[in-house]
Amino acid sequence: MQLTLRDKNRPEQKWKILVILFFFIGAFAQAQTNILTNTGFETAAASGWTETLTGTIYAFDATGAGEFRSGVKARGYFMNPGGDGIGTLKQTKTNVPGGTYTASVWTRRETYASAFEYARLRVLNGTVQIASANLPTGGTYLNTTISGISVPAGATINFQIEYKVPGGNAYVTVDDASFIMSATTVATPTFSPGGGTYTSSQSVSISCATSGATIRYTLDGSTPTGSSTAYTGTPISITSTKTLKAIGIKSGMTNSA
Repeated sequence: MQLTLRDKNRPEQKWKILVILFFFIGAFAQAQTNILTNTGFETAAASGWTETLTGTIYAFDATGAGEFRSGVKARGYFMNPGGDGIGTLKQTKTNVPGGTYTASVWTRRETYASAFEYARLRVLNGTVQIASANLPTGGTYLNTTISGISVPAGATINFQIEYKVPGGNAYVTVDDASFIMSATTVATPTFSPGGGTYTSSQSVSISCATSGATIRYTLDGSTPTGSSTAYTGTPISITSTKTLKAIGIKSGMTNSA
């Protein structure tokens, strides 16, 4: 958009033209990040995860042929006959950015004399369940994905795999877990006044419809970055020809288009 200022108070000179060019920058897209750690269980003893095991159940690093999906190991659990095997594998993340997330995990589970009473992926905000899905049964790795999980800003997220085998005699291995914010984009900043021709200096306001987004701008035509001047809400005074560029930025989201 273009904003032009014409000075009619100086007829003895050629009209002075003030041009403000507004640019919406769509660069610097932020990559989606898996907020979980040790997602492939390559670190021994499931570092970063909490295991709660009850009954005749044993945990191990699954390194045998077919026991891992990627890397060189997975995390395995074997339930012996003679009693219930109940297990939970959990990772907790605090102060999670708000947004829409997708949870995913790959599991391989088989039963022998006993069937699973349940085997599931659950996501909780603190102690409140916000997503759940049953894990598939099969002798090869199968994926479980839950999309569209709404997470409020600052949440404490518990990502956990749970299972129970009455009487034991079954096993499950877990690999390649992820909890990723869905791709979202910050709303394009808007300018007021908009493009046009003006005969006096203008004060330009910038706004962004995305809650919590920071607006960064430049006045010299350079491309704004995360370290450019932050717009604080005070209108920008334009008294001479300027090129105004702005972006909207929010953690975990793609910068504005």
